[in-house]
Amino acid sequence: MEKINEQVKFSDVDTVLIDVDDTIMDFERGQKKAIFSAFGKIGCACTEEQYKDYDAINKKYWKMFERGEIEKNRLIFARFEEFFDKYGIEGDPVEMEYAYQAYLGEQYFYLDGAEEGVKYLKGKYRLYIVTNGIKHTQENRIEKSGLIRYADGVFISEAVGAGKPSKEYFDYVFDFTGADRKSSVIMGDSLTSDIKGGINAGIRTIWFNSKGLPPSDDIVPTCEIHGWDEVYKIL
Repeated sequence: MEKINEQVKFSDVDTVLIDVDDTIMDFERGQKKAIFSAFGKIGCACTEEQYKDYDAINKKYWKMFERGEIEKNRLIFARFEEFFDKYGIEGDPVEMEYAYQAYLGEQYFYLDGAEEGVKYLKGKYRLYIVTNGIKHTQENRIEKSGLIRYADGVFISEAVGAGKPSKEYFDYVFDFTGADRKSSVIMGDSLTSDIKGGINAGIRTIWFNSKGLPPSDDIVPTCEIHGWDEVYKIL
């Protein structure tokens, strides 16, 4: 893996696949606001400590989804079932899930420099959004944020019928777009979803590591960047 420098270039690229959450948008900020609003909707309070526990449980289930260990239609309720059981909350996980998705669909906070960066990419490349998530929620966020106007296409795991990092998901994207894998690259924040997915698809990868996470011995991106200011140096 190479970190960003003046020699790392993708000069032969014509197609960019790009993740949404924690690559373009600040997902944690939107999630937190939606969780607190959803708990209020069902008449429960939620503390900062409880929110952190929910976040850990949620991430655990999404990692299971990435490994093919749980179906998404089970994941979305199981995370709240486990959380409610842990805290003895007399709530309905189904009601909570629907309230949460409704609020989450209204949340869109661009990361620093992301909107300008996406505009720049749109002017140079075919740009496709690749995201795991709930179809109507992601569609709402992409539409309301204005992100849709920069994309040549949007591929949401629920609509595709498979998710990142599976080969099936990326096969669908490339079959639909007709893009050449040799001149394509994926940029995303998740090693296990975006980078592993790109490797599975046989394309080059850019790890958008704005949180300064440690590297993995098993999943090695083509290069690593740490913010949108570095995108202009390689694409």
